[in-house]
Amino acid sequence: EKIKVWTFDMINNYNKKGSYSMTRCGAYGNSVCEETCELYANDYIKDKVGIVLGSQNPWAEEGLIHYGAKQVITVEYMKIISQHPKLITLHPVDAAKKFLNKTLTPVDFIFTYSSLEHDGMGRYGDPINPYADLESIARAYCMLKPNGILFLSVPVGPDQIAGYNHRIYGKYRLSLILPLWEPIDLIGSYFNISDTKTSAGN
Repeated sequence: EKIKVWTFDMINNYNKKGSYSMTRCGAYGNSVCEETCELYANDYIKDKVGIVLGSQNPWAEEGLIHYGAKQVITVEYMKIISQHPKLITLHPVDAAKKFLNKTLTPVDFIFTYSSLEHDGMGRYGDPINPYADLESIARAYCMLKPNGILFLSVPVGPDQIAGYNHRIYGKYRLSLILPLWEPIDLIGSYFNISDTKTSAGN
C-alpha cells in the first residue's frame, strides 16, 4: 500500500510552489479557489474547522490553513500521514465510522474541488459505484453543522460520463445533487443548464 507523508514544512511552504498553490487551484490553473477564499474566508473559513473531500496533494489544505482555518480534516482513499498540527487525514470508511459513533464532530465548512465527479469511478482506489457522488454529497450534508458551508467545484456541461474518468454535470445530475443545498454564490465559468449544447465549464 502506497503511503504519502505530508510533513509540516511541505504543507507550510506549499503556497511558495506557485503553480501548485491555492492561487491556481493546485495544478488546475484556475483562479476560482483564491477568488472564493478572498470573498468568504473571513465569514466561513477563519477560525473554523473544515473538511477537504478528496486530495492528492495538500494545496487546498495549505490554502485553507493560510486563510485562517483552525483545523482541516482531509478525507481521502489514499493513505496519507499528516505531520502538521492543524491537519488530520482520514480514510472515508474511518470518517464514516467516526461520524456514526459521534467521534467526528460536525464541521463548519467542506471544501471539494475536482473530486465529486470522480467518486465511484475507481480511478483513485474507490469502489465502483454509479451513485457514489450522490452518496458523497449526502454525507457532506450530514457532516456539516447547521448553516454550514459547502465549497463545491465540479465540471459542468451537458450530462455525460467522460470515458471512465469523471462525470460532467448538466441539468439532470445537478438536479440530484443540489436540492439539499441553498446556493450562496456562483464563481467561475458556468453554463445555462437549460442549454444542452453549451460547452463544459467549472
